[in-house]
Amino acid sequence: MWELIEINKRKSMTLLFLLGTLLFAVILLIVEGVLQYTVKVSEDLYDELMLFGLLLSVIIFVPIVAFQLFKVFRSGYKDILMMAGANKVVPSKNSKVLCNVVEEMVIASGFKGKPDIYIIEDSVPNAFAVGINEKKCAIAVTSSLLKILNREELQAVIAHEMAHLYNRDSLFLTIASFFVGTILTIASSISFNGGGRSSSRGGNLVSLLILIVIMLIVTLVAPLIAKMLFFMTSRKREYLADACAVQFTRNPGALASALTKISSQEFKPFAKDFTRKSEAQMPLYINNPSLAADKESLFATHPPIKKRIAILSRLANGSIIDYQKVYTEECGEKLFSKQMLKESVKMGNPLPPTPADFAGGSVVMGLQGASGAAEAAGSVLSGTETDTGVSAQKQSVFNSKEKIAQKRMANNIMWESVKYSISECDCGTTLKIPPCYAGKPIKCPHCGKTHTVEKAA
Repeated sequence: MWELIEINKRKSMTLLFLLGTLLFAVILLIVEGVLQYTVKVSEDLYDELMLFGLLLSVIIFVPIVAFQLFKVFRSGYKDILMMAGANKVVPSKNSKVLCNVVEEMVIASGFKGKPDIYIIEDSVPNAFAVGINEKKCAIAVTSSLLKILNREELQAVIAHEMAHLYNRDSLFLTIASFFVGTILTIASSISFNGGGRSSSRGGNLVSLLILIVIMLIVTLVAPLIAKMLFFMTSRKREYLADACAVQFTRNPGALASALTKISSQEFKPFAKDFTRKSEAQMPLYINNPSLAADKESLFATHPPIKKRIAILSRLANGSIIDYQKVYTEECGEKLFSKQMLKESVKMGNPLPPTPADFAGGSVVMGLQGASGAAEAAGSVLSGTETDTGVSAQKQSVFNSKEKIAQKRMANNIMWESVKYSISECDCGTTLKIPPCYAGKPIKCPHCGKTHTVEKAA
């Protein structure tokens, strides 16, 4: 594991160095341009003015970077979760499946820590991982994701996010986004304020032309380069995370199925609003719903999801080597270097035992046996029913009930994450009780039974 992390870390440091250099160059260009335009010096002192500009740029650059890095390592990942509107999942019977899946992927990946689990109330199915190290990390999923995925698919998505934590992608993307964001902020500030008044005491026409050229570079070229570097690496890391998820779960079909559901057209009406709210976190998510499913772009945060699904669909098993072969055929380049491939093959641990190991292959999935129970029910029905039409109808009813149960589970997790208590009445009513009613008797609005509510977790 550590060899793979070191390889990934070296690549990340190289890109961070390039982004940091670009940020410093932007600051230096602005300082030198302003000094040339506003300060008149003789030719003898021109070199001293340039040196002063360099020192002033360093004085501006170092504190900005130091402060932001301190902020990132102190509580950066929590700030990202807060901006995303995420609430921490409360362990309960409703969140048991989600918590179990995360624990399974921690074991399967060989990750040394245990990420916190968060839920985001949103109509778009998505997920992301964020963290600084093994002790400070988290995985967040939207409520819609829990409603549409069965257990195998959820496991594949969590495995993808665990891969980001495993490879230290979350730390890299958090720091890299700071550099890119700072460059974009400087560029936008100049574009809004660059048309201000000129200095009557300032430089000559040549100095003005130099300043104009510098401002064009800062406002147009630098942001483009920064975005291209950042998004190019972000896209490659999505493929890497898919490959690692396949290695962890040995089930490429589940991830392909999950990505197909996540990118479904039924969620497109909500994509624009989701992207607007989550613009800062978008490179961290498993999918950008506003992107075209089948088109490449230099400024896209993610690769085309159809290409990711195509690669996963062609895999016979969960092998990193197989993923490398298919990726090379689809994209025309290698994903892993020889050294990285060698280390990747050794990473992770065998998956923990599942109910399939004890039930002859009838895996229990989803909410209290959702997916696996569906398969089991299907096999039972096909064995006892002679009318295939009736069997299919019963299977459809079962699947419909499964989906309703999944939606209820996701909604209950959401309520519990904001400190509500969930109480089941004998009449079948689910009571969602605010924290202010803790310890008070509550009557069921349907049957009138009185419930004593314990303090919300």
